[in-house]
Amino acid sequence: GFLEANESPEEAIKREVMEEIGLDCEVMSLVGIYPFFRMNELIIAFHVKAMGEVRLSEEIVEVKKIPKDKIIPWPY
Repeated sequence: GFLEANESPEEAIKREVMEEIGLDCEVMSLVGIYPFFRMNELIIAFHVKAMGEVRLSEEIVEVKKIPKDKIIPWPY
């Protein structure tokens, strides 16, 4: 998602998580800031602790839980 006017990145991630999968979340830490050259954008990645039951929005078709030790990071 994108930042709204006068919104911090932390506020944006909490709003986006709620809008897209219906979960409240707490920002735990910043993972990193990565350039996305194809779109002339920056990706700001956060570790969040999410609470509630997943509710998909029209933007999300499905979710998949992946154990932390099986996550393959995006090569940068």
